[in-house]
Amino acid sequence: LDLDHCSIYGQDGNDLGIAFQLCAAKLPKSSSLQQHLVALYQRLVNPQVAVLCHKLGLAESETATKTSPTAVLAGRLGLGRKSVKGLASMMMSKEVVIYTRRAHLLDYYSQRRKRTVSLKWNPEWHLDDTHVVFPSNITTAAEIMATYSGPRLLPSEQLDLERALQRLLCARDALQLELGLSYAPTLVATSAPKNVKLIATALGFVTEDTFLWDDNQDLNGEPNVFITEKYAKMAGAEESELMYYLEHVLPTNSLTTEAVAFLSSATTYDSSSLVRDKNGKYKWRVSWAPRRPAPFQLPPNALQRPANEKATAGPHTPESKRGDKKSLRSFFMKDLVSPRSPEKQHIPTHTAPHTALQTAPHTAPRAAPHSAPHTALNPAPHTAPHTVPHTTPHTAPHTAQLNLSAGKSVGSAVG
Repeated sequence: LDLDHCSIYGQDGNDLGIAFQLCAAKLPKSSSLQQHLVALYQRLVNPQVAVLCHKLGLAESETATKTSPTAVLAGRLGLGRKSVKGLASMMMSKEVVIYTRRAHLLDYYSQRRKRTVSLKWNPEWHLDDTHVVFPSNITTAAEIMATYSGPRLLPSEQLDLERALQRLLCARDALQLELGLSYAPTLVATSAPKNVKLIATALGFVTEDTFLWDDNQDLNGEPNVFITEKYAKMAGAEESELMYYLEHVLPTNSLTTEAVAFLSSATTYDSSSLVRDKNGKYKWRVSWAPRRPAPFQLPPNALQRPANEKATAGPHTPESKRGDKKSLRSFFMKDLVSPRSPEKQHIPTHTAPHTALQTAPHTAPRAAPHSAPHTALNPAPHTAPHTVPHTTPHTAPHTAQLNLSAGKSVGSAVG
């Protein structure tokens, strides 16, 4: 699965995740920053991703698996990551992988030094010079940063990268919850165009049964790639829930000066999450659409869930499991119910598959990729650079992948 504009709303949530990080001290103390970010990204998940996974029978929330199926098997056999290759075909199961183009996690452009730094993580995670795989058992950005072995980074660059990795992991965890998965999806980040065959081979999947859903029109016509409608606008129900969450967790009057400067630096109205009302006061803004995006295309001969079969988890996680989470690895224990503040209890939550979504694909043109150097503050093709200290706009498109035979990731700095 591709991430930005495909699995989640906008480019890194149209900078909402960055705003939360810049205002960490202003968020309710009842939860950690990471918990708030996961709750935010849950409300940014494209509802059509959940519908797709429901139809493909990918929800496995009744099991207690703590990592991806292939990683679990490798662990039981006492094998390392390299030995995971080929095990997927033994699993007889489907696995979700996030495949995103985040060049700043491999080639980081330093605004301070005005040059590109080649990043090196755990050697076993690098597939080649353009791809890095972050395993599903990684839970924090600090775990990834601890494996760094590339050129020395300045403190501001380390912070920028750690924040970018944190947002990426939180988006992954939100997808895990919303899709009803019993494991955190593996993350694959790339600085090059997407290559389904390369990733399928590297992860030990059957190439013919490995598919990529991506909004990047440049991939149109590529084998095993399904082009999705760009998720840059939200329908009423999703937009209302996100706006309610933003107004109650991070009201605009609590934004820091740094966050306001960052959010206000977007050059177009459509790319801005913060605007002024007629009285000159700041207010949150979410791009609205009269309908949900078009359904994701199903693979040929895909085994769909029978209409009368009860799903283990609907397209959206029940409200009781949304919001603040405790242990990443105990999401799906039957006795775990994540706490939610009383004022949110009435927010409507979808607990059944959205079946009336047969709408025509959106025809709006795809925004041209930004040409600025790769950095972490703005990880998708944004329309204009942001001016937050210690960060720079990223421009590479994002993507992600779903394997249907068995069994992306974190990035640099704030972006």
